[in-house]
Amino acid sequence: MTALPRLERLLLDADLDVSIQPYLEAVGFQTHFALHIEADERDDVALLRWARENDYILVCHDKHKDRSTRLELYPELKANGGRILRITGDSSQDVLTALGKIVVNREKWRAWFEDNNGVVILKVDGVLYNSADKLYRMVERQLEASDPADRIRNRKPARVGKRTTHTPPPQQSRLPDWDSEGDESSLDLSV
Repeated sequence: MTALPRLERLLLDADLDVSIQPYLEAVGFQTHFALHIEADERDDVALLRWARENDYILVCHDKHKDRSTRLELYPELKANGGRILRITGDSSQDVLTALGKIVVNREKWRAWFEDNNGVVILKVDGVLYNSADKLYRMVERQLEASDPADRIRNRKPARVGKRTTHTPPPQQSRLPDWDSEGDESSLDLSV
């Protein structure tokens, strides 16, 4: 029996339903589950490294929304390469739906991975491609935006001078001031 091409070898992350493995193998994929390899299944960077070193593609549901994961994973992708298939949805998704996303879009992601490193997002209605360079630039922008010194350098200068608040003019009485010195007879009291 001949070995399968490296683009047909999938490392299944622990967030995938284990029952997907026999289906993937039935349609020609060689698979390993993250729980059965010598890498920490909770560490996406360790899984990516194992997959790259063993010519596998990492398959997961992870959205990599955790900032610390992105800060480690995307630079690793850019510096050393690697391929990740991310299936939209979560681990409670029907196994056949997840399988369908992989199989239906197989030729698209295989062709893209021949020339690129990065993340391919498999959706019900198509595929999104994110190169390692694009993901790394995204992390760089987030780091620049989160630099507190940058916010201080770029803030608008404070207004110089006294702060003025609006104070209403004093109310003037329409009644004559009887206590003032003056001639009361000069008042016109006619109606």
